[in-house]
Amino acid sequence: MLAGVVRDRPDAPAVVDDEGVLTFEGLWRDAGILARRLLDAGVGRGDCVGLLLEPGRSLVVSVWAVLRAGAVYVPLAVDYPTPRLQLMARDSGLRLVLTAPGLRARAESILPACVGILIVEDRSSADVLTIETADGTGVEIGPDHRAYVIYTSGTTGRPKGVSIRHRGLVAQLGWLGSDHDLGPGARILFKTPTSFDAAQWELLAGATGATVVIAPQGAHRDVGELCTLVHRHQVTHLQCVPTVWSAMVAIPRFATCTSLTALFSGGEALTASLARELVQLHPSARLVNLYGPTETTINVTAHVVTPDDLDAGGIVSIGRPVPGSWTVVLGDDDTPCATGELGELCIGGVQLAAGYVGLDELTEERFPSVVLEGALRRVYRTGDLVRRDAAGLLEFHGRSDDQVKVNGHRIETLEVKTAIEAHHWVADAEVLPWVDPRTGASTLAAFVVLDSDEAPLMDQGATGQHHLSKDDHTQVHAQLADPGVRHDLHAASGTVLPGQDGRPEQRELAFRRTSYRTFEGGTVTSDHVLRLLQGERLSLTGPRALADLADVADLLRWFGAFDSEDRLLPKYAYASPGALYATQVYVEVSGVHGLDDGVHYYHPRRHALHRVGDGAPPSNIHQGRPAARVRLHLRGVRDAIRSVYAVNVDEVLAFEVGHLLGLLDDVAAAHGRAVLIVDDAVPPEVGVEGDVCWTTVDLVAPTLPVAERPDPGVGPEGVEVLVQVHGQVVGLRPGLYRVRLDGEASESRRGASLEPIGDELVERRHVVAINQRSYAASAFAVALRCPRAAGLSGLRALGRALHRLQDNSVGIGLLSSGYSSLSGRELPAAARLTALVPEDGDKLSYIALAGRVSEDQQRAEDMREDVVHMSGPQEILRDDLAAALPRYMVPSRVMVVPSMPIGATGKVDRAALLAALEDETTVPRGEHRPPVGPIEQRIADCWTQVLGQDVLDVELDFFAAGGNSLAAVRLVHLVNDRLGAALPVHVLFTHGTVRQLAARVAKAEGDPAPASASRLVRLVDGVGPAIVLWPGLGGYPASLAPLARLVARGRPVVAVQTRGLNEGERPVDDVDELVRSDLAEIEPLLSAGAPTFIGYSFGARVATDVACSLAQRGIDVELVLLAPGSPLVPDAPDPAGEADFADPYFRTILWSVFLGRLPAPVLVAATRDRSGFERLLREQRPELDRGLAARIVDVVLATFGLRAAEAGHLRAVVERARVIDAEGDGWSFLDRLDLDLVPQRVRIPVDHYEVLRGPGVQVVADLLGEPALA
Repeated sequence: MLAGVVRDRPDAPAVVDDEGVLTFEGLWRDAGILARRLLDAGVGRGDCVGLLLEPGRSLVVSVWAVLRAGAVYVPLAVDYPTPRLQLMARDSGLRLVLTAPGLRARAESILPACVGILIVEDRSSADVLTIETADGTGVEIGPDHRAYVIYTSGTTGRPKGVSIRHRGLVAQLGWLGSDHDLGPGARILFKTPTSFDAAQWELLAGATGATVVIAPQGAHRDVGELCTLVHRHQVTHLQCVPTVWSAMVAIPRFATCTSLTALFSGGEALTASLARELVQLHPSARLVNLYGPTETTINVTAHVVTPDDLDAGGIVSIGRPVPGSWTVVLGDDDTPCATGELGELCIGGVQLAAGYVGLDELTEERFPSVVLEGALRRVYRTGDLVRRDAAGLLEFHGRSDDQVKVNGHRIETLEVKTAIEAHHWVADAEVLPWVDPRTGASTLAAFVVLDSDEAPLMDQGATGQHHLSKDDHTQVHAQLADPGVRHDLHAASGTVLPGQDGRPEQRELAFRRTSYRTFEGGTVTSDHVLRLLQGERLSLTGPRALADLADVADLLRWFGAFDSEDRLLPKYAYASPGALYATQVYVEVSGVHGLDDGVHYYHPRRHALHRVGDGAPPSNIHQGRPAARVRLHLRGVRDAIRSVYAVNVDEVLAFEVGHLLGLLDDVAAAHGRAVLIVDDAVPPEVGVEGDVCWTTVDLVAPTLPVAERPDPGVGPEGVEVLVQVHGQVVGLRPGLYRVRLDGEASESRRGASLEPIGDELVERRHVVAINQRSYAASAFAVALRCPRAAGLSGLRALGRALHRLQDNSVGIGLLSSGYSSLSGRELPAAARLTALVPEDGDKLSYIALAGRVSEDQQRAEDMREDVVHMSGPQEILRDDLAAALPRYMVPSRVMVVPSMPIGATGKVDRAALLAALEDETTVPRGEHRPPVGPIEQRIADCWTQVLGQDVLDVELDFFAAGGNSLAAVRLVHLVNDRLGAALPVHVLFTHGTVRQLAARVAKAEGDPAPASASRLVRLVDGVGPAIVLWPGLGGYPASLAPLARLVARGRPVVAVQTRGLNEGERPVDDVDELVRSDLAEIEPLLSAGAPTFIGYSFGARVATDVACSLAQRGIDVELVLLAPGSPLVPDAPDPAGEADFADPYFRTILWSVFLGRLPAPVLVAATRDRSGFERLLREQRPELDRGLAARIVDVVLATFGLRAAEAGHLRAVVERARVIDAEGDGWSFLDRLDLDLVPQRVRIPVDHYEVLRGPGVQVVADLLGEPALA
């Protein structure tokens, strides 16, 4: 075919790319030259030749060269994982691979030694290179000879090669030329990855006389780039999968692609609605729906979309067979189905593949001969279910097996399942097709049961979801909340200390002292290990008095926070489990100039002292006045740890106190002091019931002129050290060693030696799952041990010793990765260590991975070492799968489940798995809300640059769209740079959408943000009558999301945001006006049927009023009143009156609106007026947008008094409602109705605020799941 085109149109363009044009004559000549090189290299007819090339003219030339040499080409996608390419190379029996100079090393890594490599150089047709045989190779090629082999997903868990014959390829290209104008003058965009069979007609379109326009690598994922290429090269023919077409129609530029005359859709079901959009945008172009398994040579049926298809709805027909092919629909007994009957589609004819490479049995099974009209005829059994309508058109109805189509790629879910179960963490897995609510695209979801022996988790046995996945950012939210910091102390009550920014050496230590998870410093030697273990001696040059405020301030600044514009979280100079910093520092002073005697709380974020009590009277008098004394009290706060961890809470607090003491050793020495732990009672001003890990220390002048820093090996606290070598350490063989210190090495260091114990090790599988990558990268580990009888004091000593090791000058970084438990929750690494050295008896252990770190790592102030807070086992599993599978086969969601649900049949309940995934997903599906205005558009451009995806919905949350904390930092920096803004790096946790960010920027610029068209907030998508939620006082609906997910059950759930929260809205202080306003908002929802109303707290009153108004129109709604009563507040009765800052009940309730709980009495007492409240609120909730907070206060002030509004007219509606009262609530508007009985009224043992979160919301959802709401 190509030879005829070359003869008739030698100077016509055959290939076009950004570098220029290759004519048909040039293509024929270059392909002939390369074909001769292949023959000279020993390639014979029927041999397989791999093509490891990126899109470009060299790829087109190479394909034609292989075909002209009589060989078979095998596309090897350059972005495929190495193991898959290695399998394809072996399985196909490659004779040789064609590749580019820059890909030679890649080719060598995948090929057996017997396979040759031939480098293809780009050359223009103007190059002078001729040989006698360039115009012909003399190789005869028959119609049954193979043309190419495409690898597709395999039912055995391995990809399988499909051999395509020349006759099928000729038939396919001939049909495209004759029926769809793919010929002279046509331009087809070659953008489909070569690993996909649909790419072959784009690649070989030159055989029909068409011009092949080459798109760059990866362009198929960028619809904007596709539009640019269509414009630039005047493309006429374009094929895409429906997922890409959906994205194309969403961008305005696509409508301007007027050169298009033929649009082809294939690979997935084409909906009538999408077809309608395509036809409306390009009415003069032909829209063709294609269908064809790889085994039937690209496209085997086709249907030109007609107006009738657009009106019919549903799925567009896949049409009729192309010329030379035929179809039959077979029933269960392999007899043809009648018109309209559902059966399996079987295909016969000229385009059938030769079969599967090396899989004769599978070929016979999938390409059987069946009796049709009295004769045996060979067919391909597609596994697709279809019906043939009265007009003879085929209707697609899904798969009959576990094969699915994702973005046009056919995938055997078993292959993906097999790859997942090969991962050492996985005990069991299921892979299911799923529609991603972020994009509406068909994709895969994987459900995984972890092997607890291979993937130990924090809180093993009581693991929360945030230990499995970091998608909900539980830990980051907890860290941003500063859970260990006292929030009840007003800034004005404190003494701001000098040295707010800290000295350079303090900042340097804070960022250098980190938990390293990568080790980029090069090779470790035995000398590095020994120098680390020997420790360093510090000389005290004479005690400083610590007698004035400046000295105390400098000492305390070491324990304060350091911020960086490249970090979401502050950095401290000592380690804390989970970076929660749950230890509070109190300093008790007497005789310090400039500082009142007494006990002061040190605020690490403000670098300020707050006096909280008198403390003990001074006992040491010097020259008639108390001598200066500094004592520190360290208080561990259990609740701060519990925000992330459920078990071993006391243990991790003890470790943190130990790390802080290790830092104090250094700091005290620098001030000429030593650290003395004392057993004195804790001052009552500091102690709070429930806190643990008290440590009180005095900073004393040493009795000797030179004090040695306590040794990390054998010290006063009895800590001993073991070393494990499991990676490369020059001079040490792998094994476990005991450390011996002799004390005689030098003036600056003690001597150390290593005594071998054995060859068995703490293995990677014993390390907490999220640290196992660090284990593989580390060279050795250090285990610090002490007698178990030492209890929490022993764990404190281990933390103190590890800090001393972390603060080293050897360039060794450490990462704690396992520890002992006093409560029976031993981490596997510690349990393994005990088993390895039973002769040591029962010991407590603290284990850290170690390796060399680079100077860049030690100087860095970014978040590279904090990735552990951003990836849980789910995310790590998905990353690992991406290295083992092609991109299109990697599940978009990996969900760890405790076990596989089993249905009544004894098989895995797939519906239950998908339901669990749906319950976790709250992102609206298929919403198209493009950017409005210049600010939103510029922020959207930044978003696209960071996430690599266009913004189709400005209300989509950044993290739901796939962002993580590192990406958040990049996005905020980019927005600040491009828009001249000054957003804080944590802003995305409170303003997570493009629209919210634009409002924040616009407010700062004084530019009004885009007005919202509605106060309805869509929480869950679904079908059927809506469930409408009303929030409590303040009207902000964010807290309703957990309830929405649980009650949806397939129905849409929306919340009504109170009027006054959007900028420019006026709050409403009249019930009737409030009802009219909300009724207008929900009016469009009524067309789907009578809704269900759920009103929470004050929202219960509003929901009842709206339901009453609808009842008067004859519309009865299901009404649920959730916690309608007002919370009872100790010592503050509810006067049921208007808002008044003089009223302690009002102040308490106002605080609860923002905190989601009743506030501490000290906050209520400190609140005197609105300005004072807003000032305190900024300290308690610094992440809140000030404008939004002010509008919420406005709404509360306007509506607080409406709780007691006249309600007599609501009686009939309430009698039919379901009422769920919360434990501890007081009066409600229901008490004013004089009701004898509400038949469906229950009280649950959950307080007013807990009904919306945690176990409480599940109790509510279970009640609402009963028939009255089902």
